[in-house]
Amino acid sequence: MITLKYNQIYRHGTTTKNAIITGAGRHTGIGSEICRKLAKSGINIFFTSCRDYDAALLGIGIDEYEAILSDCKNFGVKCFFQSYDLSNNKGICNLFTDAKEKLGNI
Repeated sequence: MITLKYNQIYRHGTTTKNAIITGAGRHTGIGSEICRKLAKSGINIFFTSCRDYDAALLGIGIDEYEAILSDCKNFGVKCFFQSYDLSNNKGICNLFTDAKEKLGNI
């Protein structure tokens, strides 16, 4: 499942846009394409996927995440990746805490 949290933050006459994208593990998947489209539009990205699941079931390694990071950063935006288990509240809380720390308001 892919979810998206998007917010615009107004500071001193400028607009900063940040997005959280979950389920962006495959470089050629829908989640990674959402990351690239938003980054191309000037939106900072914090994306996540579950590394254990990706590795065990899909054979995805760190190179997939690094490719997404690189693609997004090439558009001149901030982009971060972190793996979380979003099947529990702790993972969800950690996701928002970390995203806010990296990007500011979410």
